Amino acid sequence: MALQVGIHKFTGRLENIIGYRRNGRYFFRSMPDKIRQTAATRRAARYFGIASRKGKLIRSTVRPHLDIRYDGTVVNRLNKLFIQSGRDNFPQLQGFRFNHHSGLDKLFTIPPVFTVSGTLHIPAQELEPQGNNTHLEVRLLAVRMDFRSHRVLSSESSTAIIELDEEVPFRGLSLNVPTAGEGVLMVILQCRACKAANGVLFPSGDRRYMAADVIHLAVPADQVRIPDALIRKACRKRFVFRRPTSAHSMQTPASPSLQGLQSPRGEPHRYYLQRE
Repeated sequence: MALQVGIHKFTGRLENIIGYRRNGRYFFRSMPDKIRQTAATRRAARYFGIASRKGKLIRSTVRPHLDIRYDGTVVNRLNKLFIQSGRDNFPQLQGFRFNHHSGLDKLFTIPPVFTVSGTLHIPAQELEPQGNNTHLEVRLLAVRMDFRSHRVLSSESSTAIIELDEEVPFRGLSLNVPTAGEGVLMVILQCRACKAANGVLFPSGDRRYMAADVIHLAVPADQVRIPDALIRKACRKRFVFRRPTSAHSMQTPASPSLQGLQSPRGEPHRYYLQRE
């Protein structure tokens, strides 16, 4: 493989050259003249495609709700778990880390407990110091996915702030999220350290002080073994052709969505502290 060093870098196919990005660097390689595939290699490629589509559904479902730094190893780690589990089994994702640099065990000496009713309880304990940060943001996220139709069914979250003060002991915390519904239920606990400045909390960008781990997973039987034809149908791209609209209708602004109410990507969430 050759390294791209020019100003304009590309990914994808350009005649007989393929450009791609890996670990933040851009490379390119030439296309092979002929590809020889056996029945075993075609079967392995099909299984890899199924595993990667399942991993993509999880990433596209969870990623918009996480406020941690992007981890480029999540793709390969998820695909590896699905491939190793086989087609007839669902991988054991409980304990999976969306940030492989740190986990909940490095933030809490006593692990949090999640019940099937949707309640998370963090026991009273002496919290580990998080550098020079003053607070800890805790977010409980519950998502439901349907691997048969390859779509997101629901997502719920609950957030709380913990003050990291050596003189004030931590007396425990409870959070609740609704968990009823169909499909695969995945519950994730995200924690990230924050620092207070002039009454405003600024999240830390240090990977050592942020974690997002899967703490609960419920997989119905109909979501384990899915026929190949159903997966291909669910992942097939659909094109919708519409009749040309008038100029007046094209200038009409789109209706506001929930995404528009969130902070823009790249700006840190700020929490204003109210002093009594």
